Amino acid sequence: MSMESPAQTRKASPLLSYLLLVIAAVIAGLAGGLWYRSRAQNLRSVEQKHPPEDAQNPFEYAIKANHLYYFLTAIHWPALPVRDEFVIGILGDDPFGAQLTNKMKDAQVEGVPVRIVKFKSAGEIKCQLLFVAAKGAPPLADIFKACAGKPIVTIGEAKDFLKAGGMIQFDVDEGHVKFRVDENAAQREGLEFESVLKRKSN
Repeated sequence: MSMESPAQTRKASPLLSYLLLVIAAVIAGLAGGLWYRSRAQNLRSVEQKHPPEDAQNPFEYAIKANHLYYFLTAIHWPALPVRDEFVIGILGDDPFGAQLTNKMKDAQVEGVPVRIVKFKSAGEIKCQLLFVAAKGAPPLADIFKACAGKPIVTIGEAKDFLKAGGMIQFDVDEGHVKFRVDENAAQREGLEFESVLKRKSN
C-alpha cells in the first residue's frame, strides 16, 4: 500500500483547487447563458404583445391602403380639371412604405391614372385626396387653411381630425381599423360621399 508524502499532498491541493475553480466557472457560464437566453425570449415576447407606441403596424396600413382605394370609388369629385393624373398626397412621414403604391398601381379615377405624391409642408399641397400622417405633418390648422376652397378630400389619423375640420378620420379600436366621416365638411368643398361610404362609417 502506497502512501502519499506531505509534499505530494501539498502539490496536489493547488491543482485540485484550480480544477474546481474551472468547473465552477464553466457552470456559472452555462447558467448565465441560459438566463440570458431566457431573458431575451421574455423580452421578445413582451415586445410582441406590447409593441412600442410609435411602432408602425404593416397590417394596419395595408388595411388603410385598401380603404383609400375604396374611397376613390365612393366619392364624387366636382368636374376634374383636364389633366393626365389623379394625385393622392401624403403629408408627413409616409407610414405605408410600398403598400399604397402597390395598391394604387393600376387605379384610375374617371379614366385618369392615380399618382402618389409626398408633401413636406402645407404650402406644397396639390392633390385631390390628401392623407395626413400621424407623424411629421404640420399643424392641422395650417393644413385645412391650405385646403380651404379646394375639392380635396382630407383623411387623417389624429384623434381630433374630424373636429379640426377633416373629412375622414381613421381610428384603431382593439386592433380593428375603422373610419368616420364628416359629410358636411365634404359638402362645403363641393364633394359628395356615396351613401355606402356613410353606412360603412363607424
